[in-house]
Amino acid sequence: MPTHPLKFLTLSLVICVFILGIYLGKVLFTTPSSTQPLTPQKETPIIATATYFCKDNKFISGTFRDNKVDLVLSDHRQLSLSQAISASGARYANINESFVFWNKGNTAFITEDDEQTFGDCATLE
Repeated sequence: MPTHPLKFLTLSLVICVFILGIYLGKVLFTTPSSTQPLTPQKETPIIATATYFCKDNKFISGTFRDNKVDLVLSDHRQLSLSQAISASGARYANINESFVFWNKGNTAFITEDDEQTFGDCATLE
């Protein structure tokens, strides 16, 4: 019994699209092996924690580690910032320094794009 050429062509096209989809899925959604860590990353030990209460009923909760701070803000944002150069106190910033957290003693503040968004912050000590 002869096979209809259009059925054969359609089946071939479906198989090719399926194989191409698998290939593109692997290429586009697989992390290159050069960026995968060889061993699991371990968190550095916690040095200190503090909660700063700010004006306008805002707060900043900070978990300080060696050369970084993990922040939880009253607006539900969570950030991890690296320590940056500071003349006084401790300064932490994102890569382009559009978000900066400063603390000195029991006080702190945050600037975003050079505008203070969390100000007059202090711990309850």
